[in-house]
Amino acid sequence: IVARWQPRWDAKTTWLGSLSRFDDREPVAPPQARRVALVWGAGGTDVTEEQIEAARRATTGWSWTVCRDAGPDALWDSLQDSAVVVGHAGQNVVSEIAAARRGSVIIAQRRPHDEQHFTVHGLEEAGVSHGLPAWPDPAAWPALLESAARIDTARWSRWTDGAGADRCAALLDSLALGERR
Repeated sequence: IVARWQPRWDAKTTWLGSLSRFDDREPVAPPQARRVALVWGAGGTDVTEEQIEAARRATTGWSWTVCRDAGPDALWDSLQDSAVVVGHAGQNVVSEIAAARRGSVIIAQRRPHDEQHFTVHGLEEAGVSHGLPAWPDPAAWPALLESAARIDTARWSRWTDGAGADRCAALLDSLALGERR
């Protein structure tokens, strides 16, 4: 997915695609179990424990696991064990969800340059996730999870093909050799 970009920057832009520490792993099909992994990164969150608990209560039949500061293997296992992933729109979290190929609800958090709001717009536009500008009311969660579980997760291949890190390494090699400015 190529973002809208100002043409004056095209000559100095190299599109790599998403980079994930899980790009070398093969995702499994989403489970039939109605499980949600809530993934927050180190950048903080606007969402309170009370809001999370209200979403849990509103989604009877769904089991929620909060993943904070999980090691890579534990995070990957949580992603693979979940039918839906809920997370913020930081690039690392989005890349991990993309590598896991999961239906998702991605929620923008406040950041100095509003970059997460641009990300959720792009995800929503691409049809790979439900991208939201803020944490929704509890009543919205049942329909959001059901809809996210039905997203065609093969669409994530438009966000990442798993080779972004290889393209980045090749670019850095060419820069080191003076082949590209």
